[in-house]
Amino acid sequence: MFRIINRYIFSELVITFSLGLLVFTFTLLMDKIRRLIEMVINKGVPLSSILELILYILPSFFAVTIPMAILLAVLVTFSRLSADNEITALKASGVGLYGLLPPVITISLLGVILTTYIMISLLPLGNQAFKNLLFNIVKTRASVGIEAGVFNDTFEGLIIYVREMSSSKELKEVFISDVRNPQEPYTIVAKKGAFISDASNLRVVLKLWDGSIHSQRKDTASYNKAQFNSYDLQIDFGKNLTGQIKVPKGSREMTISELKEKMENYKREGKNHYVLLVDLHKKFSIPFACLIFGIIGPPLGLLTKKSGRMGGFAISLGVILIYYIFITTGENLAQEGKIHPFFAMWTPNIIFGAIGLFLFDRSSRSTESKGLKRISNVYQNTIEKVLRVLKGKFKNL
Repeated sequence: MFRIINRYIFSELVITFSLGLLVFTFTLLMDKIRRLIEMVINKGVPLSSILELILYILPSFFAVTIPMAILLAVLVTFSRLSADNEITALKASGVGLYGLLPPVITISLLGVILTTYIMISLLPLGNQAFKNLLFNIVKTRASVGIEAGVFNDTFEGLIIYVREMSSSKELKEVFISDVRNPQEPYTIVAKKGAFISDASNLRVVLKLWDGSIHSQRKDTASYNKAQFNSYDLQIDFGKNLTGQIKVPKGSREMTISELKEKMENYKREGKNHYVLLVDLHKKFSIPFACLIFGIIGPPLGLLTKKSGRMGGFAISLGVILIYYIFITTGENLAQEGKIHPFFAMWTPNIIFGAIGLFLFDRSSRSTESKGLKRISNVYQNTIEKVLRVLKGKFKNL
């Protein structure tokens, strides 16, 4: 009997997980897809390159949406089982909440393994491949990386602002901040500009007209200004043996060994290595959230039994939002050196794990405590009010 029940619950979890993963990933992709489609329509970038870019950024989304989908799957499944009185029937047959745990733990551990693999291997490879392909596109279509009215940081060490771009890709009213040499930063202002691709040398030249260069050395108080009629700003990316542009790796593109090596260099140079240590801990704390969400999901699902799937979906979004607020806040505090990265990245898991274990233990008992009943009533009343408001909104459309 237990094997049949476990298969039944596991199939429910897999179906809801798959739907949740699809919806969450597509939602996060929408903004990227819109901008990538603009590159096809307005910049003439091949559709095959756009599809390749989407493939490369998927791991960065899956690292976030897999834990979200697991929480949604567990919460909605147990909410539906409770609403249909299947939990009551199982308890009457001698199957308690702990007896329903194996399929939940199974899908949660699978989520931990998959997300860990993504964070450690696929995410660095995907991010680096995305940057390499994007910069190879920029090599031949330099204006792809520039958007009018926006401070663009497409090129390493350069911030470029363009007020207007003509249909012929001519830049008008250009502002450039060049910090490629931190000791000698300078600013360029020009009336016009245009990108000229030098494919043979794998570099892009930004040709500027009618402008001025403003510079000031950090070790002196002197200020220099030079006028020019024409100026060539060279943007070199370098190349490896395959002739492809090699983009410098950021911390999100680094493997664990590369992060550790760079941290040692930062320590020797007296730099703040907490920024890198945060990324190192994140590679393990985010996957572990799959297991935490698997623990907290069943009791929350039982608390929203009157609200069904919609109630479970609403609660899962609330839990996810709170969790990632904790993560983001901790990350910012750790990068500023105010708290250690370990506590920044693992405290949300510890807090949510403790809450999940408490609620799970309470829910597994035959007789609910008064406190748990009050919590259940608050959840159910809140969700019912939200659903009534949503129904009223849809009727008015």
